[in-house]
Amino acid sequence: MLAKKLTYISCGDDAVIRMVTMDYGEIENLDGRHEGRLISELELPVYEVTWPEVEAVLAKTCGGEEIRQRIHKGFQSRTNTAPEVQPDPSGCEYGTSSSAHPQPNGKTWTLVILSDLKPTGQNLKAGILRRMLASALPLGTDMAIYLNGERLMSPKVNFPVTCEWVIGPELEFETLTVASHEDTAPDTRHSGQLSNAVETEAMPAQSIVSIEYGNEDVPYAKIPGIGRITGRVRLYRDKISGGKSEKHGASNGFLINVRGRLVNQGDPSFGEKNLSHAAWARFRMTVRADGLDDFITTNREQFQDRREVSVFRAFLRKAFNKARGLFDDDKSAVMPDGGDYLVRNLGFVSLKPLQSVVSESLRMEPPFPDLFDESDITDREAHREEWLKSTTEDIGSALGEVRFGEYADASFVKYKVSDRSIVVNKKHPFVQEHARGKAGKILLRNLAMITVLSDVQGINIGIDPRMMDTMRGYRDSLMRYSAVKDRRSGDLVWSLLLRSHHDNENFQLLEAASAEALRYLGFEVTRMGKSGEPDGLARAHLLPPKTGSVGGSAPTPNYSFTYDTKATGKSKVKTNNVRLDAIVQHRDMYKADYALVIAPDFASGSSIHRFEAQRVTPLKTRDLGTLLQHTVRYGAVSLGKLQEMFELYDPCEVSYWVAGLDEYLRSNRRLTIDVFLKALVKLKEDVTDELPPALIGMECNRIVGRHKVKSDDVRTLAKGLEGIAPDLIAYKNGQIELNTTAVRLRETVMSQLENREYANAK
Repeated sequence: MLAKKLTYISCGDDAVIRMVTMDYGEIENLDGRHEGRLISELELPVYEVTWPEVEAVLAKTCGGEEIRQRIHKGFQSRTNTAPEVQPDPSGCEYGTSSSAHPQPNGKTWTLVILSDLKPTGQNLKAGILRRMLASALPLGTDMAIYLNGERLMSPKVNFPVTCEWVIGPELEFETLTVASHEDTAPDTRHSGQLSNAVETEAMPAQSIVSIEYGNEDVPYAKIPGIGRITGRVRLYRDKISGGKSEKHGASNGFLINVRGRLVNQGDPSFGEKNLSHAAWARFRMTVRADGLDDFITTNREQFQDRREVSVFRAFLRKAFNKARGLFDDDKSAVMPDGGDYLVRNLGFVSLKPLQSVVSESLRMEPPFPDLFDESDITDREAHREEWLKSTTEDIGSALGEVRFGEYADASFVKYKVSDRSIVVNKKHPFVQEHARGKAGKILLRNLAMITVLSDVQGINIGIDPRMMDTMRGYRDSLMRYSAVKDRRSGDLVWSLLLRSHHDNENFQLLEAASAEALRYLGFEVTRMGKSGEPDGLARAHLLPPKTGSVGGSAPTPNYSFTYDTKATGKSKVKTNNVRLDAIVQHRDMYKADYALVIAPDFASGSSIHRFEAQRVTPLKTRDLGTLLQHTVRYGAVSLGKLQEMFELYDPCEVSYWVAGLDEYLRSNRRLTIDVFLKALVKLKEDVTDELPPALIGMECNRIVGRHKVKSDDVRTLAKGLEGIAPDLIAYKNGQIELNTTAVRLRETVMSQLENREYANAK
C-alpha cells in the first residue's frame, strides 16, 4: 500500500548483518508475461553486509542518524527510560512480573526501510499512523512501540474501570463447586483438598473444593493442585473487546500467564462456554499461575481433562460471575447525571422545555398527573422558586439520574420533581418483558428519557391536552401490546386478565390473555374469534407421568375443548348473557370433547343449571389466574389432572376444585421453590449462565439431605418459573438459563408470589 520497495536489514545472535529487498514493482511487471507463475517462486537474494555499509545507507535515510545511535546504544535502555508509561500504571496486573524471560541484550535488531513511496505512503500523516499503531496494541502487552520518540499506548488503557479486585482476600469466596465427567481421573501428582460428594444415578460427579488466601509479599489465592496464583480481576465500563488489537491478542477474557508466557492467547475463554456476552466484552482477568506448568506439555484434550485444571477453571468462572453479578445489577443500568449528558451532547436548548413545563406544573396543576411525580413536595411555590433558580444557573441540573422504581398505577415512566430523576416503572408490562440483562435495561432507560422529554416538548409547544392524552394513551397501548404479543410472562398474563376482564370495549385483551394463560398451562391453543367461531380451540396432548408433571395420573386419551370469553363492565356476567347455544355449537362444530367459558364471575340463580344441561364449564378469570400461580409454585400441572375441571359445570364447584388443587399438588411435590432457589444461589457462584438440571437436582438433594429430587422435577419447576419471570430464567435445549444473579431471581420470584397471594386475598 505504501511503497514499492521493502528492505530488511537484520543483525542476529551470530552478529552477522544480513539484508534482503522485496521489489513489488517486479510483481507488477510479471503481469501478462509469465502467466501462472506464483509469487512464491520469486527468488530474493540475501546479502551479508558490514556495519559501515549500514551506516552509509542510514546516512541517506530520513532520521538515519537517530536510528544509527539507537542501534549503537542498544534497545534495552530505551524501554527502561519510561517506567511511568507502563501499560499498567497501577502496578503489574499479574501481581508479579508478567515475564520471566530476560530482556533482550540490545545486540539483535531489525531495521525496515520503505523506499520508492507510493502516493499513499507519501501522504501518510504522523497522526494517522500513530492512531493505527496504537489501536493495534492490546491491553497489557509487553511490546513497546515508539513513534518519533513517543511511546504509544493502547487507547484501551484509559477506559474507565467499574470495579476491580486483586486476586486474594478481596475476592471473598472460599469454596468452589466442580462438576466433572465420570471418566475424569484426578492427578495423583498433587495432593488437592477435593472432597467428593455422593453421586446419584444419571447425575455428574460433584466436588466441593476449598481455597486459601494470603498476603505474604503480594496478595494471592492458593488453589489445590495448582498452588499460589496472583493477578487482578477488572470490569470495565465500556467494551474492551474487538478492534484491530484483537488480531494481535485479546484484551478481554482470561489471560493466563505461566512462567512468563501467555498460554491461552488464542483462547481467551480458557475453554469455558456460554459466557455472558455483554459482561464478557468488558471483563479482564489476568492470572499468573506457574503451577499450571505441569499440564502445558500435554495436548489440549488431556489438558482439559485434568482435575486440577477443572478446579482452576472453576475459580476463573466464579471470579467472572462475581464481576457479572455487579454488571447485571439494576444500579449499574442507571444513567447518572442525565441532564449533564444531554447538555454535553445536544446543547442547552434540549432541556429548556423541561425547565418551563415543570415550573408551570408547580405553579398550577400538572396537565398529566401520571407524567410528574410530586408526592414528596409539600410547598409547591417554594419548590418552584428553588427550581427556577438552580436550573437557570445550571440547566443540566434539571435532569438527574434515570433509574428504575415502582409505581402502583399503570404509567410507564414518571419525572420525579423532588429529586429531578426519571423513574422507569418496573411494574409496567413493557418493562417486565424487556428488562433482560443490562443491555435491555439501558435501552429502556433511554426510551424512558426520550418519552418524558418528548411529552414535555409537546406540552411546551402548546399541543391540545386532549390530543396529547389520546396520543399518550395510544402509545401506552402499543407498548403493552408489544409486550404481550410474542412472549408473555405469567406475571403479564395475570395482570392482563385482571385488567381486561371488566373492559368490554376492548374484549380482545381478555381473549389474548386467556389464550396465553391456557398455553402456560400446557395446552396447544389455536386462536380464532371470527363470526360464527369460538374464541379459540385448545388441545391436551397427554404424556406419561414420568415426564415430570406434578400430580400425574394414569393417562387418558388426548382431549380438546373450545373456549369463549366474556368481558363485562359489571362485577358478574349474567348467565342469560352467555350465549350457551352458540358455545355448544362451537364445541360440536370442531368435534371438541368439552366447552369452556371464561368470565370475571357468574351471577348465581336458577339459570346456573343451564351450564350443566349444556355441559359447559364456567371458569372465573381469578380461578384461571390461580391455576397459573399453581404452575409457578409447583411446576407444570398434569393435563390429565386438569381434565377433572371440565367435568364440573357450577362456577362455585370449579372454584372449590381450583382452590383444592393447592393441597393436592403440595402433597405430591418432590421439589419446593425455596429449595430450588437456594440451590441456584449456591451453584450460580460457580457455574456459567447455563445449568444442567441434573446438577441442580444434586444440589437440591444435598440441601434436603436425601436423594429424592430428580432431573425431571427440576425441569418442571424451571418451566413454571419461566412463566412468571421469562426475562430472568428460561429452559432451553435441555439447559436452564439464568439472565441475572440467583439472589435477584429468588427475590423477584418470592416477591411476585407474595403479590399473587395478596391479590387472591383481595
